[in-house]
Amino acid sequence: NNAKKLRIQIEDGKAMKEVSIVSIPSDNEVEINSPEVIGVKVFVFGEQVNDFRAVDYEGLTTLNISATQELSKLIDAQNKKIDMLMEEIKKMKEEKLTTLK
Repeated sequence: NNAKKLRIQIEDGKAMKEVSIVSIPSDNEVEINSPEVIGVKVFVFGEQVNDFRAVDYEGLTTLNISATQELSKLIDAQNKKIDMLMEEIKKMKEEKLTTLK
């Protein structure tokens, strides 16, 4: 675990501090090395990156695949509904022709 090498910035109401991350026990918990934090609420900034303008293509690819799968499911459901409605229209036309004869 390379958590000890990571650092984050926190603002504790009085000052901005850069602190070391001791561990990351879960997705929403971070244990830091800060002997003194003033205040009840602390604002934690995101992870430091060398170039925030860099594009995470792997993340974008994953997101694109998920979005495409969801769109495909939606299109399939809509096509089934269209087919059902077209069948109903066809039956109604046939019934109308039968009634007119």
